[in-house]
Amino acid sequence: MRKRIYGLLAAVLLCGCTPASDIQRIQPADVYDTTKRGFSQVVVTPATAKIVTVSGTVAFSPDGSVVGEGNLEAQLSAALDNVAKSLTAAKSSPGDIVQMRVYVVNLKPEDRAVIVRGLDAFYGDAPRGASTVIGIQGLMRSDLLVEVEAVGLAR
Repeated sequence: MRKRIYGLLAAVLLCGCTPASDIQRIQPADVYDTTKRGFSQVVVTPATAKIVTVSGTVAFSPDGSVVGEGNLEAQLSAALDNVAKSLTAAKSSPGDIVQMRVYVVNLKPEDRAVIVRGLDAFYGDAPRGASTVIGIQGLMRSDLLVEVEAVGLAR
């Protein structure tokens, strides 16, 4: 009996499975409160966590065509939808994300509202990880306006 219990415990520890509630989100008292801007300043993951890394993801439909050509909001929505599908395939979800990077071609101050709306729709009520939005000159194709990378935990 004892061997069976130890075996089960070892299996749980080795699988790296951890619920999203084990992710610790910290807002240092002497740093601007980024939760007002929709992301966490610091995210700490458990040592036994199984990491999920989602490659740079763009607004490609399943057939490889670009969704929302020339439209940042449509492309961000499609890219985030693809990120969500990738997370699901890895037994993860938006609430399990610990780090996200959003790369935007020719980023302008007025793009902020579009990006915030897109991220709000993506996360819903889920807690958010650390986040960075980066303005870039271009992506691998001239018709792409945004690319999203994410790191999360598997459940």
